[in-house]
Amino acid sequence: MANGKQFTEEEVKEELKRLKDDLRIAASTVKKPQQYAPEKDIKIFLEDFETYRQMIGISAATAYKTFLSYLPDEQRLKLRAKKYNDEDMEDWGKMQQEIIT
Repeated sequence: MANGKQFTEEEVKEELKRLKDDLRIAASTVKKPQQYAPEKDIKIFLEDFETYRQMIGISAATAYKTFLSYLPDEQRLKLRAKKYNDEDMEDWGKMQQEIIT
């Protein structure tokens, strides 16, 4: 029950379908990041990735691992060499700060 109203199964299914359609439209309009180029500003790249992550629904817990896939080998290997544990990698806010520094 929400706001004192009970919804039928059909109403719930229709609302879920509408929300899925809205999400699909939003995801199709967001620009997928290209591979990061080292001469570019990493902060701007992170901001663009964050917008993409939120729009398509990548969880904060998996954002770091997904972000790594957009880095060239050299940068990806540097970050992997730091040997972060799973708990650190799931803290997307902390990992953003680690990437910038």
